Amino acid sequence: SWGLLSVWAGPANAEQGLERCREMLERAQGDRKGVASALFMRAVFEAGLGRVDVARGLIAQARALLREIGLTVWMAGPLTQMAGLVELLADDPATAERELRWGHETLSAIGEVAWLSTLVAILAEAVYLQGRLEEAEQLAMASRDSAGSEDVYSQILWRGVQAKVLARRGRSEEAASLARESLALAEPTDSLGLKATALMCLAEVLGLSGHAADAEATVDQAVQLFEGKGNIVAARQARRLLAELPR
Repeated sequence: SWGLLSVWAGPANAEQGLERCREMLERAQGDRKGVASALFMRAVFEAGLGRVDVARGLIAQARALLREIGLTVWMAGPLTQMAGLVELLADDPATAERELRWGHETLSAIGEVAWLSTLVAILAEAVYLQGRLEEAEQLAMASRDSAGSEDVYSQILWRGVQAKVLARRGRSEEAASLARESLALAEPTDSLGLKATALMCLAEVLGLSGHAADAEATVDQAVQLFEGKGNIVAARQARRLLAELPR
């Protein structure tokens, strides 16, 4: 189960990731946690390739299996994160928010914090995309306060949301500094997706601050990484963001 999370987070492209998911499904027969993990990890790869309906069906199957065996933490943690990411790739931040809120409330109720900081950071992004800046900032700060110092994923994501909120409030220097911190944390990793996400945050901050040429160059870097990962939907979203930024 953890192996597939590493495949998704690392440099493997979508086709390689889908092949590993198929291998896991063959090996995990009879192990419902393993099967469910392969299903929801396959879902996020499929969504990146534009097959959103397939991805949603896989999430539903995985959730049903985890409910059968009562693995609440695995369902509220990694499954819910992937469900939220699927909906963000589907350009449906409101549905992503609903998915992620359930995970947030469930993990908080049982006092489970290992998954919470990352999930809250993704929730902050979903709220930000709906234009609710104050609430997005509160969630980003909640992620910051609960994230471990070595939890690079959470540390990158909360900085990204907060930087974009600051940029939209006209606090350009603070926003750029935080966005560059996020990118500096991503650079030493082999996670193409995290690097591209951090680049997109910086690009948005630069664009909102009036640096259109720098924003365009930064988006180009992010697109190359998303395409290298096989996430064609994220690459398309990156190009669209560039077109929407003020010139």
